[in-house]
Amino acid sequence: NWDTNNDGELSYAEAAAVTDIGKVFMSNTDIIAFTELQYFTGLTEIADYAFQSCTNLWKVVLPSSIVQICVGAFQGCKSIRFIAIPSKVEVIGEMSFKDCISINSLQIPDSVLIIKDEAFLGCIGVEEVVLGKNVSIIASKAFYNCSTISNIIFGENLITIGDNAFNGCSSIAELNIPNSVTTIEDGAFRYCKGLQNLYIPSSVTTLGVNITELCTGELFIDCDIPNGEKTYYSSGNDTVGFSSVFNRSNFTKVIFGDNVRYVGQYSFSLCHNLTTLEFGENITEISGSAFHADNDNNGRISTVFVKSMVPPYQSNSFHQWYWSYSYGYYYTKMPSDLTIYVPRIAEDDYKAQWSVYSDKIVGYDF
Repeated sequence: NWDTNNDGELSYAEAAAVTDIGKVFMSNTDIIAFTELQYFTGLTEIADYAFQSCTNLWKVVLPSSIVQICVGAFQGCKSIRFIAIPSKVEVIGEMSFKDCISINSLQIPDSVLIIKDEAFLGCIGVEEVVLGKNVSIIASKAFYNCSTISNIIFGENLITIGDNAFNGCSSIAELNIPNSVTTIEDGAFRYCKGLQNLYIPSSVTTLGVNITELCTGELFIDCDIPNGEKTYYSSGNDTVGFSSVFNRSNFTKVIFGDNVRYVGQYSFSLCHNLTTLEFGENITEISGSAFHADNDNNGRISTVFVKSMVPPYQSNSFHQWYWSYSYGYYYTKMPSDLTIYVPRIAEDDYKAQWSVYSDKIVGYDF
């Protein structure tokens, strides 16, 4: 009983004395607006599932005192159009705004440190996300299937982008990952089919698998790329797919920055639209199966630029891959239209060390 004097009204003082609203309002479809919540300044959190499935609630003002929005607090509040997150909030909890389909923009304050699993999953009305400078973790599926997001501004202290964090955000056209990020987990940008430009900085030390599946356009990456793996049938050794960083991406061009030294085995497996590669000055190894793809009915790599003065190790790395239905294995074939541009001063060295491509190598002034 919040009305401590039993006068039938809730005073400012009585509202401020409330420290936990529990699930009093959960699934209440009669609530349309709750601006009075701002006077509940004794609250330090919005409790688990506090307003879950209040489907007609379209306006709410949170008290400035809260530091956490808990699990499922506004989950399924499909009529909320805007939410102002107070400047003291440090944690946005799991599923806290899941399926709030009418929210159209999100301004995350600098106080927020972590956006937890599925926090904004299915918020299909959101068009812009501005993340505060102190958000360090965007957890698993935090913005999963927010299909109308077209603009994301990351904070300068972001460290981890969790698995499938932006999976299905198909309206994003450009992403510049900040230099603070060290970890990008599995499927982070999977099915972002509208993505045209992606920048991954040298600060990244851990890359998951399938992080850009079906993403298109151009990739600039400035960190080493680990080996991927083949996947097999449960019995026998027939390959059925690959598990690798950029598996099944639809990029047409990849630019490797000067901090990239190693491009691992199968790292760009089944990237059928990839035609152009640019390697920086410090590349030392391009694995033989780095660009493994079944090219029977697809495009192929045709243009390669390598800036390194010293020819990096490679093992027929730019050959086309074909599947032999008769014999049940892959075989490679020299691309007929391949041109490899190398520093003019090092042209002879490349032709000697990359003898298989000697007639494809052209000296170039970078």
